[in-house]
Amino acid sequence: MSELGIQTERLRMRRLGQQDVDALFAMFQDPGAMRYYPGLKDRAETQAWLDWSERSWAEHRTGFFALERLSDGAFVGQCGPLPQHVDVRFDYEVGYLLASEHWGHGYATEAARGARDWVFRTFDADRVVSFIDPRNAPSIAVAERNDMRLLKQRRAERWNRDILIYGISRAEWKQLQKT
Repeated sequence: MSELGIQTERLRMRRLGQQDVDALFAMFQDPGAMRYYPGLKDRAETQAWLDWSERSWAEHRTGFFALERLSDGAFVGQCGPLPQHVDVRFDYEVGYLLASEHWGHGYATEAARGARDWVFRTFDADRVVSFIDPRNAPSIAVAERNDMRLLKQRRAERWNRDILIYGISRAEWKQLQKT
């Protein structure tokens, strides 16, 4: 693993870049993939998303990874540890979004686990979190399969909706590494 990429059993996770704009746009136009987002993203919004991720890499040494299937290089989606402020503290949030044709294969769990582990190995973080829409049962299942537990439910003013905050502490993660 390095700052620039992670390889899991079936995925290559590399920094999201300009070469991914078409694949991102296709995913952001998929009503299924975007079900828990405020709406679909047009080309300009897709480019703004990509620019934001690139700024995050430049400023925080982290952002979204493009997920590519090792077997054929197909773009599966995005996943990444993003710097977030949760209440009065700073955390890394593992966020993930997969193109709907790649659902049901365990890629989200694999990518989220890779991102979680990368954060703990790369940064001096005492916990990693995921923000999840309370209606998004598949995302809740991903967090739970990655040994995250529900920390709290709160109103996210930035998104003007309720979110669940799942998380795992460094101590809990270290315990997992021993098994």
